[in-house]
Amino acid sequence: MNIDNVELYLRENHHHRILLNYHIVKKFYLRVALVQLDIRFLKSCRTKDIIPKFLWFKTANWNLTASPAYKNSQRRLLSAEINH
Repeated sequence: MNIDNVELYLRENHHHRILLNYHIVKKFYLRVALVQLDIRFLKSCRTKDIIPKFLWFKTANWNLTASPAYKNSQRRLLSAEINH
């Protein structure tokens, strides 16, 4: 039974609130799946020592981006994002 059949069945045989609840639950499970994919991506980045673009930040001096302190800060932020 695919999603269209489920929705059609609920629409024809049950009150509209059941269909509404079905949509809410389906949306919740989609969000959970997306978060799990995000976490898997972040863990993969950490394993391969790759910093995602959203963790790049500006410094006062462009040369500071190659410093060990900058790289360590990015790694700490990545770990914090995974553990949060």
